Amino acid sequence: MGTKPVTFIRQVMAACFYPELLQSDRLPRDVKFRAQELLQQCGGSVGVYSDTFGLEYVQHNVARFIEERDGGVPCDPQNIYLTAGSQKAGQLSLKLLVLNLTLTLSLSALVESPGPNPNPNPLSQLLLKLLILTLTLTLFQLLLKLLVLTLTLTLFQLLLKLLVLTLTLTLFQLLLKLLVLTLTLTLFQLLLKLLVLTLTLTLFQLLLKLLILTLTLTLFQLLLKLLVLTLTLTLFQLLLKLLVLTLTLTLFQLLLKLLVLTLTLTLFQLLLKLLVLTLTLTLFQLLLKLLVLTLTLTLFQLLLKLLVLTLTLTLFQLLLKLLVLTLTLTLFQLLLKLLVLTLTLTLFQLLLKLLTLTLTLTLFQLLLKLLVLTLSLFQLLLKLLEAGGVRLPYFLADQGVCWELDVQELQRVVQSARGHCTPSVLYINNPGIPTGHVQSRQSIEEVIRFAASEGLYLLVDEVYQDSVFGQGRAFLSYKKVLYEMGPEFSSRVELAAIHSASKGVAGECGSRCGFIEFVNLDPQVKSLSASYFSANSVPPTSGQLVLVTALHSPRAGEPSYYTWTQESQSHLSSLSRNAALVVESLDRIPGIRVLSPQGGFFCFPRIHIPPLVVHEAEVPQKEIEEKC
Repeated sequence: MGTKPVTFIRQVMAACFYPELLQSDRLPRDVKFRAQELLQQCGGSVGVYSDTFGLEYVQHNVARFIEERDGGVPCDPQNIYLTAGSQKAGQLSLKLLVLNLTLTLSLSALVESPGPNPNPNPLSQLLLKLLILTLTLTLFQLLLKLLVLTLTLTLFQLLLKLLVLTLTLTLFQLLLKLLVLTLTLTLFQLLLKLLVLTLTLTLFQLLLKLLILTLTLTLFQLLLKLLVLTLTLTLFQLLLKLLVLTLTLTLFQLLLKLLVLTLTLTLFQLLLKLLVLTLTLTLFQLLLKLLVLTLTLTLFQLLLKLLVLTLTLTLFQLLLKLLVLTLTLTLFQLLLKLLVLTLTLTLFQLLLKLLTLTLTLTLFQLLLKLLVLTLSLFQLLLKLLEAGGVRLPYFLADQGVCWELDVQELQRVVQSARGHCTPSVLYINNPGIPTGHVQSRQSIEEVIRFAASEGLYLLVDEVYQDSVFGQGRAFLSYKKVLYEMGPEFSSRVELAAIHSASKGVAGECGSRCGFIEFVNLDPQVKSLSASYFSANSVPPTSGQLVLVTALHSPRAGEPSYYTWTQESQSHLSSLSRNAALVVESLDRIPGIRVLSPQGGFFCFPRIHIPPLVVHEAEVPQKEIEEKC
């Protein structure tokens, strides 16, 4: 649009985004002070998270701005809700108000909105959605109950499956442990039997070896004794023979010593040879007997070992057969247990499938009933929509110079709606969009009295309050007029006023930050509003800082005051010149008349359509086709 940004706002935000600029001499003193204050309030950085309901510092400064604007009318920061722009504020407030009417069991939450309206379709769509929300509250509760029931059934099925799985695993673990225990016991028994057998065979072998050793030693002693005896007897015989020989030699010595000597020597040699031969034969016999005995013992040991081996093999075969029989019986028992377990699990699965089928049929019946109920509610919704349950437009009056809001028109709309609904909210633009009208004190008082008499909630959009440029016109807030009308109205008329940093001198549309102030809000709705707004529309921290900077301009005597004043006056002068140029240009076109706007950014011309054109437009399409 060619509008230049406000220097003060951009300088403050630049310093907030880049605090190094605070050390620069190019920024005015008041800009640095404002930036330092904002950074301190938001934790030292624009990039930090905001509080759930927005910065408390911003809420208090918005309340201070309202009090200064309205000449000291008190403003509670707890009634200020920061939103992501004025449009979001209007949508959320409408939803909140309709939700309040829904909770009070009213199905007539309809809104009067002005005409001309710059964009009625979004409002109509919003109201349609709100009406659908109202009508489907019961359906939502039913769906919620059904969802809870479905989740409960699903959870029950999961728990049941988990229980089955747990039981199956537990049973499997028990069977596995039983199998391991059985195999362990069986193996232990086999090992025990094998150990007993091994010990028995070892003991038998030891006893047998001991017996053989004992017999061998006994036989060796006998043989040794026999040898000793034989040698003793042989020696004795030799000695006896030697004695006899000696005596014989002595006897014959006397007779023939020489002959005898010779003969004796010869005989002695012969006897000696005979003795040697005898001893040799005796020793040979003894050795031969010893050899025979040794061979006999060796053969006996071999036979004995063969007997032991035969007995061992026979015993081993018996034990092997016993082991095979034991393993066969154990395997048979395990197979039998496995068969029983398989049959049990199959039966349990069948029962589980039967239970699941029953639950599925029950759930299907519930869904079918819900479908029937949904269709019934949808038919009711269609009937209500056919009855005209949407936006109720009222039309501004053409006073020749500018547009005006006529209370009689409001009364007409309310009376015409009495037959099928009860209007609940009156939506006001001041300054008006797109007509550019600015309400006077008298007009505002008439609207407030009308709202009080009809029990309507006032939803006032005041975003163009800084863009009033008409001669003799000044902006007056609805809240200021309401309080000046006295407690009769200020204590009971419900009001919601919207403002933002997007319009007026600031023109910071991209920051997306505005606020809404509630006056005399119902306590039940107020308890809900805090969480409702914070969950749906808390603006970013940077937008909140732009808002509070735009609301509090530099004061007289501060370095930035002159620049701010010049830019503000230039903004209003530009709006006034552009409006005059548009009016003058459109008025030159035949059939078009423009009422002079007094505020805002728009002009709304009136186009005069000739009666013949209107008549032709009313001719049915079929007749037009026949003429063609």
